[in-house]
Amino acid sequence: MRAYFAFLAALLSLSLSACGNGSAASPFVDSNDAGADAAPRRRDGATNPPPPLRDAAVDSGPLVLGAPCLVDGDCNDDVACTVDQCDPDALRCRFTPDDTSCDDGVYCNGVEQCIAGLGCSPGEPVACSDGTSCTIDACDEATHACTHTPRDADGDGDPDGNCPGGHDCNDQNPNISSLHAEICGNSIDDNCNGQVDESPCVSPQYDTCVDPLDVTASGEFTLSPVAAKLDYAASCVKTGSGWIDLVVAIHVPAGAPTDVDVVATTSGDVGLASATKCGDASSVDACDASTAGSGGVARIRLRALASGAYPVYVFTDSGSPITLAVDYVAPEPAPTNETCGTAASLTDGTHVDVNLTGTKVDVVSDCKGSVGDLAYAFDLAEPRDVHVFATPKDADGTPILSLFEGACAPASELTCRVGTNADLFLRALPAGHYFLVVGATGPSDLDVVLETAAPTAPPADENCTHSPALVPFVTTDVTLTGHVDDIHDGCSVGTPDAAYALSLSRTSDVMLVLGVSSGDQGSVSLVGATCGATHLSCASGADTPVRAEADGVAAGAYHAVVESELGEPVTITALVRAATAPVLVPFADACADAAEVPADGGFFQGNTANATDDFTASCDLGGSRGSPDQLLHLHLDGPRRVVLDARGSQYTTLLDVRTGTTCPGDEVTGGCSAGFTADRSYVDLSLPAGDYWIQIDGYDDDSGPWDLEVFVGPS
Repeated sequence: MRAYFAFLAALLSLSLSACGNGSAASPFVDSNDAGADAAPRRRDGATNPPPPLRDAAVDSGPLVLGAPCLVDGDCNDDVACTVDQCDPDALRCRFTPDDTSCDDGVYCNGVEQCIAGLGCSPGEPVACSDGTSCTIDACDEATHACTHTPRDADGDGDPDGNCPGGHDCNDQNPNISSLHAEICGNSIDDNCNGQVDESPCVSPQYDTCVDPLDVTASGEFTLSPVAAKLDYAASCVKTGSGWIDLVVAIHVPAGAPTDVDVVATTSGDVGLASATKCGDASSVDACDASTAGSGGVARIRLRALASGAYPVYVFTDSGSPITLAVDYVAPEPAPTNETCGTAASLTDGTHVDVNLTGTKVDVVSDCKGSVGDLAYAFDLAEPRDVHVFATPKDADGTPILSLFEGACAPASELTCRVGTNADLFLRALPAGHYFLVVGATGPSDLDVVLETAAPTAPPADENCTHSPALVPFVTTDVTLTGHVDDIHDGCSVGTPDAAYALSLSRTSDVMLVLGVSSGDQGSVSLVGATCGATHLSCASGADTPVRAEADGVAAGAYHAVVESELGEPVTITALVRAATAPVLVPFADACADAAEVPADGGFFQGNTANATDDFTASCDLGGSRGSPDQLLHLHLDGPRRVVLDARGSQYTTLLDVRTGTTCPGDEVTGGCSAGFTADRSYVDLSLPAGDYWIQIDGYDDDSGPWDLEVFVGPS
């Protein structure tokens, strides 16, 4: 709201300055006031405060003047977020605050600002309160929007009965709500209908050691948590309000000892624990609980059981049925290769069964999410290409592979890989001693095999040594087959990558655009000439196109690094223009006052909430009118590639490109884009010479502050 009023104030300032003959300055306005265009807006709509230093005689924009200069190199205010340039007319340094360089990529924590003379300043978090205690108000980072969830303090799915639409008569107890079944004989109105223990009602099944589910052979069973309560405890299961437990009796017949594998799955959290004596917490032995990565799966293995009955507790916080799979199998000892000090030998070409049930995480890897791991070792007598394949035997987890050289320490990790049917690949691995740590996101069984081969030649774009050149505005197809993960710039972990050289002859704004294959997830980053451990810009995602932008990049040699989670083909395009300061678009509400776009583009900011509805668009809801809009004008003197990106806008944007000698012209083919996601509207067009009208609009009557990057280059 503060940014909105600042924007209105800027508009009012322009309106007032436009009135009168301008022959005399107002005695009530300080000569240092910046005016309407002294507060450029950054991508997420905030307004910068006026600069602290100004020279009104020579400076009319949002720029801070410094010492005399002849070239840009003479100017440096030691503030990283300003664009330092030498004004050729004033021969004075200009330091332009650039909010975009302060952007931490997090929407909900507010708009970071560049303060002249000081640097980046944190923004004010997005306020989402709707003024009622009956909703839980939050900012959703994924959608860049506020959410207002009906208050449901006990999380049972039934909102508080004191609020509109709610029917929960006890919002402190998840076992009492209008969605709950009436439980027999507990003297509680469980279903909030005003009656107690009425018929029909349900009684719990398998709730205690007195009435367990008896299992005598392998099979799959369905357990209902309805009416059950929490009676027992296990150290690995962090139970709380809303948790219940059920009891299963595993019967082992007379004869040879046997192992019993038990897997519980449900829609919520779940835990399993076995004991030697039912109801005795001190006798609990095997125990496992689901984690955020394991997705409602818990698994234990009871080893070498003699004839008898063995209690197993099933814990859950979900009201959904629990599927219990029980498998009587031949006994086998627990794995002894939990650490690299006890690593098992791994032989080239030999498949290894890896059972992660009951293991714990012993080794730190860059690939996070494992619930347990086992260690293996192998030696190379000469350089070899190395592949390690991991295939899951069940749906209980996703494999995680980590390769270390010499020791299982973070500094010794060469690479890691996460994925179903994961393929960890390193080319020409030198002779030496290596450790492979195998884990998974859940208690899974895996098939793992090591395969080595004579070293192969790397592709030309494998690393930053002899990278092919990336020509601005030319899209390059990238095949990642045969690539390894050998560039570690912090943008993505454990994925094959490729590098392309990018040379900048002047200080530039750069946008890297990555096209991702369907079903894949990719990342793209801008790094220095040597592809070091840090990046200038990074973006990742599954929705094409993925865009990473860095503004005010100094002239020099750089690399664009592309990565794919599945190793699928991608495309990469570098969009480059001379570094520019943000341009505020206060009016541009109709054809007569359309804002001009320079020949090679720029960064523009405005607010359609202050505009009127003038035009329709084919990609709007039913092509209807209703959303206010603003206009930009772009003249092309020859064929050009034009890219428009509305990321950072604070509403569901709509971009529509029109052409014609007179405004508003006709919509060009493929020129309409509705921005439903957080990445907002994106348009990439090859256009002939002519006049174009860029309509900044909203989808389905939406409006608000907008940001628009415009890159114009060779067609």
